[in-house]
Amino acid sequence: MAAGLQTYVEFLDGSDFDDLFHALLASWSMLLLTLGAEALFAIISLTKQGRRRIAYALTRTLIEYHVRLSYYAVDIEQYAKPWREGKIIGPADVGLTKTEAFRDWFNMPAKMLHNLRNTPWLDLSELDKKTRKRFQKMMDTADDVRLQKWQRMLKKGIGNHKIRKTFAAEYSLTSAYLHGDQLASYEMIVGTRDTGSPIYKSMFSEVRVVGSAMATALQLMARVGIATGRFYGYFYFDREMSRLFHDH
Repeated sequence: MAAGLQTYVEFLDGSDFDDLFHALLASWSMLLLTLGAEALFAIISLTKQGRRRIAYALTRTLIEYHVRLSYYAVDIEQYAKPWREGKIIGPADVGLTKTEAFRDWFNMPAKMLHNLRNTPWLDLSELDKKTRKRFQKMMDTADDVRLQKWQRMLKKGIGNHKIRKTFAAEYSLTSAYLHGDQLASYEMIVGTRDTGSPIYKSMFSEVRVVGSAMATALQLMARVGIATGRFYGYFYFDREMSRLFHDH
């Protein structure tokens, strides 16, 4: 499925769209699918190595990608629908520039991009004074980037209350492993060796971790299809997922 996400990007990149609204959603979709493919590859690889907890934690990224795209789709639709219905007269980009999807896409300051691409990623202590100053300047421009709040995107982007609660719960559990907070202990079996030192055994199975990640990736594919009007591979992977869980 990870390879399927990458192929989906190529499919969208070669597609033509009827209006700028769909084209912008396709741009966000390609970005999020690319990140999603890398996350899924990493999850599968880590799971095979027995690193199931951190693999499960990475599922959070797929949840965030789905919620972000859903939020942008809802945001764009409030301008796209009246434009398509002829209630707004004028070029599509008039309404498009009012959307948060547009603002966020072009919100990365050109100066910050320039500095990012020209700063060697080394230990700052090894950099000369001029390079450290340039790096600090880059970090200062980061304040100009307005980032979306997760809870706001979830509330506005996911209309179905049941799905929203499921995403929120899964997000909290996966976040526990990234933050190292007490929620991370919920699936651990705690025991004691003869020496008296504690041992921790995960209750996660390989199917549980990879299955959760693939199910979330499948939802992302569906969201991309709905947002862009271009479905690719969803129904095939949906059948394969059903067969996988039936066999286990």
